[in-house]
Amino acid sequence: MVGQVVYSVDNATGKTSIDLSSLDNGNYIVKVINADQVSTQKIILSK
Repeated sequence: MVGQVVYSVDNATGKTSIDLSSLDNGNYIVKVINADQVSTQKIILSK
């Protein structure tokens, strides 16, 4: 965990999912901001 932004999406298009297939295996923190709500989750990506 180095604290870098590795992927960012502007959800103005109305998408309800994101494609993380271009990322390497590892631990990631996912932060979703929706209007006045913020959700942060730790995910482990393993392909």
